Amino acid sequence: MYLSKGQQLSEAFIGCIVLGFPLFLIIDGSLEFAAGNLNHPDTFILLGLLLLSLVGLVGTIVFGWRWYYYRWQNLPTSSKILTSLYILALLIGTVTWVVLNQNLPLQ
Repeated sequence: MYLSKGQQLSEAFIGCIVLGFPLFLIIDGSLEFAAGNLNHPDTFILLGLLLLSLVGLVGTIVFGWRWYYYRWQNLPTSSKILTSLYILALLIGTVTWVVLNQNLPLQ
């Protein structure tokens, strides 16, 4: 699979924005929570985790299809990196969401 440099840069730029917004919500909510803000900053954290999981799921499906169709060896390095990041986002977002909502007891 061949992607031009412009396509690779635009794919990476969109990936950074899409993954960056949920991370911004999580960090902002964590800072407000630590400062003792009473305006429910935990909802920012939970919303950020939910968005991170959804973005990771959609990205994993899209890039997983590329992975299946073109095989791992034929993908450009940027697609391999984004595939790994989306899988990591899906795992981190989902596990943290489940733990914070106390659906998975850790003892």
